[in-house]
Amino acid sequence: MNLKNLRKIPKVQNVRISKYIQPSDTFKKRMQINIFDLNKRERIEKKVIANLVKRVTRKEKYRLNTLNIIIANNHYLRKLNKRFFKKDYPTNVISFHMDNVSEIYVSREKAKDYEELYYYIIHGLLHILGYDHRNQKEELLMENKCRQYLNL
Repeated sequence: MNLKNLRKIPKVQNVRISKYIQPSDTFKKRMQINIFDLNKRERIEKKVIANLVKRVTRKEKYRLNTLNIIIANNHYLRKLNKRFFKKDYPTNVISFHMDNVSEIYVSREKAKDYEELYYYIIHGLLHILGYDHRNQKEELLMENKCRQYLNL
């Protein structure tokens, strides 16, 4: 996925932020980031992913206690999508926020390259931070933020 070739998306304001996330001024405890690669077909750059997550949460001024990132296949994402969202097809990313632990599940098969994999991780993280895309305005905002953080 070459993001430079995609159309320009205007910046959108007014975002709903989840009440469950701690503001960044409470950064006394370090965020724990765990990355699990269930595919093990190729080497995943865990440090790159962890640094990306840290940059996004720092820029968004939020801290998570524990974040688990699970890189899986389409079959795994399809099972999650069916179980939790009653949709019987694979998706690119699913995220959950549960009190002190948040999880992002990403389909490695849906991501054509590392850039797209990182994009999906950022997208899932933004959902955890309270962003959504229930309408076009929110969708444009999330798309714009994903691109912005991917290009930092």
